[in-house]
This record gives sequence, C-alpha cells and structure tokens, in this order.
Amino acid sequence: MKNSLKYIISIIFLSLFVIILLKMSYITERKNLLIANTVGLCFSGIGIFYSYLIWNKIMKKYHLLMKNSMLDGMTGLYTHKFFMERLDGELGRAERHNENLTLLFLDLDKFKRINDTYGHLFGDMVIKDTSNIIKNNVRTHDVVARYGGEEYAVILVNSNKEECMKTVKRIRENVENHIFTNNEESERMTISIGMAQYPEDSNEAKGLIKFADEKMYEVKKLGLIDASKLGTQIKVGKNKKASKTNIKFVKSTVTQKGSIRFSDEIVGVPDGENVEKYLKSLMKKNN
Repeated sequence: MKNSLKYIISIIFLSLFVIILLKMSYITERKNLLIANTVGLCFSGIGIFYSYLIWNKIMKKYHLLMKNSMLDGMTGLYTHKFFMERLDGELGRAERHNENLTLLFLDLDKFKRINDTYGHLFGDMVIKDTSNIIKNNVRTHDVVARYGGEEYAVILVNSNKEECMKTVKRIRENVENHIFTNNEESERMTISIGMAQYPEDSNEAKGLIKFADEKMYEVKKLGLIDASKLGTQIKVGKNKKASKTNIKFVKSTVTQKGSIRFSDEIVGVPDGENVEKYLKSLMKKNN
C-alpha cells in the first residue's frame, strides 16, 4: 500500500510538470511566463528531492541486505560463504606481494554436553561469547568467521609464525579463563586450534583448510591445548619418538555436577617413548 502511494505521488508530480511545460508554449505574456517557470521549477525540485529520498532508502536497504548476507545472524562474524571468498582474495594478495598468511581453525571442546546439560539457549550464549573473545584477540584487519556450528576460522593476514603463536595462546587462555554464565548456570570451556601457513603448508585455499582442520583434530584427539602445528609443537621425528620432550596436555577431572574442568600439566616424555601412546596412557590414568 505504501509503495503504491509513493508511485502515485511520483506520477502526480511528473504529470503536473508535463502539464506546465505544455501550457508554457501557449503563454504569451511575460508575467505569466515567469510564474509558470517558477511553478514548474518548484515542482521539479520537489520531484527531484522526493526521488532522492526514495533512492536513498532503496540504497540503505540494499547495503543492509548485503551486510546481512555477509554476517552470521547469531555472532555477527562473517559467514562461511563470505569467508571462502575472502580467503581466496587474501591468498591472491599474499601471492602478489610475497607475504605470509596463516589460517586458524578453532573448535570448542565437548560442546555437545553444553546443549545436552543446559539447553540450546545457553549453548548459543557460549557461541556468542566465544565469538567476541576471538574477535577481540585478533587485529582489526584479520578475518574472523563462524565456519559452522561451534567451529570458527580466522585468517591472520601477513603475520609471521611468532605473532601467530602469540595470538593462538591469547585466544586459548581467554577462552579458558572466561566464565560462561547466564546468571543461573556457569561453565568453563576449552578450545582446540589448528594452524596452517601459506605457502609452507599449502598454496591454495582447500589445502590450507584441510591442513588446519586435520591439525585441529589432532590437537583435540591428543588432548593438547596449544594450537600450533603438531610436529612443531612436539618436536619429534617421523617415527614420533621423543627425547626428553616436554609436552603440554589437558588433564580432566569430573566434578560432582558432571562437568569437566581442565588444567595444564607439563609432562616429560621418556627417551624413545612413542609420544601419542604415552599421552594416551597418561590421559587414561588421570581420567
């Protein structure tokens, strides 16, 4: 109804302007011609101004639509689709300028128990709080997206390995230290992070995603809470034999309410031990 009224008003203004133009050709007296010109210009100005208002409103709706298509409705982070487009673009820029690029994949640990225990509203709050933590611990020109569910992805633009490790540590510690609460229930969470670097690990988007995703699940599988490349972190050879290697892992304890708390512990791996088997055995003893 409102749109129809706008079209009718626009047609009226246009019709009046046309009528005045037609009448001007029959006006001979100078005074009447001046009046007709003045009236015509007034109607023209009103029509132009009204058209500007309509166009401005249309453009605002267009920009809002574009923004909503780029941002996740719950978290305000970039969507999966837009993230993939930005990743391709940033890889192209990194190649042109011979720069580094780092991709982080992040996944909240044991998130299913949050929904099962406290419900999906509490789970949504955890996802939103975690989104803010990640966004607040990266640079403004880095790209943060909700990849899906409780998974996130971050593009660290033109950053070296040392800077990336500091960012990873900062995100991990802030998530662990944050109390997720709705004033009725409170919980703590941990997050597993995998890292892939361009061009060392891959020079294309699919390869980087695959590498970071695999490393994230290796971190989650071994119970490691540092989110670097697994090989770099453990510092062992291809046979995964350790030589007095210190490894940080997660020791979990079950509270009376059934929730799981996590604490860091440094483990010295004996010479010649298989790192993965040794960690698994320790995890079983401590659970």
